[in-house]
Formats: sequence, structure tokens, C-alpha cells
Amino acid sequence: MYRRGRSFEETKQFKNAINDYNKVLELDKENVNAILSLAINSLREKKITSKTKLISITHLSNVTGAILPVKEITQLAHSKGIIVVVDGCQGAPHLKLDMQDLDCDFYAISCHKMYGPTGLGILYGKKNGLRNYHHTKGEEE
Repeated sequence: MYRRGRSFEETKQFKNAINDYNKVLELDKENVNAILSLAINSLREKKITSKTKLISITHLSNVTGAILPVKEITQLAHSKGIIVVVDGCQGAPHLKLDMQDLDCDFYAISCHKMYGPTGLGILYGKKNGLRNYHHTKGEEE
């Protein structure tokens, strides 16, 4: 597969990335969870910097079925003063939720995933997080 305007090496890297992606999709849940553990270690060691202000993650993947370790990621983020936002659209209908245990700052749910009307959702937020959030409606402060 040659990609127009790309060097042979770039095309080779692209093909390798596609092959790696396809291999991940073929993994079972145990292997996906093992990869997630490696990703958490990478997050801990390399990805979070002093510039990181917010981490947004999904609770449950609709592609692999993997459940991300929200509590562990939240603990890591909070130890560095980082806000955590969780996309719970897939998780809310399938998992028992305990917001105090998860300890995330915000958790978003889409009602249509639970047979509710389209366009309706829920945004859970910690009281302190909501107080500190200043919505400007597009205006500059």
C-alpha cells in the first residue's frame, strides 16, 4: 500500500500502525485489560506533565468492552491536582456506579443509552468542582 506523497519509511510506519491496531482489536478482554495496565503505567511515568490540567476518559469501551480503571486514574490525577472527566455513556447502563468511590470530578451520561429521549443527558459534578467552574457563555472575563 503506497501512500501518495509519502516516503517509503512513512508508508511502512503507517502499515505497521494499522497492523498493530488490528492486533489490538483481536485481543480478548484479559489482554486488553493487561494493555490498559501498561497504559496506566505509561500515563504515570510519561504522559502527565506540569501542563496537564484535565484528563478525560471513557468508563467502558464500546469497541473492546474493556472497563477502564477510573478509580486508579482519578487517584493518580488528583495526586497532581488534575481534574478528571469521565464519559459514562457506555458505563452507566451496564455498571453499578458509586460516585464517592470513583471520586471523579465530572461524570457524563447520555439518557438515550438507557432508553431515554435523545438529546437528554446527565452531568454529575462534585459540588466544589461546580462552584469553581466559571461558565462565560463565550464572553471573555
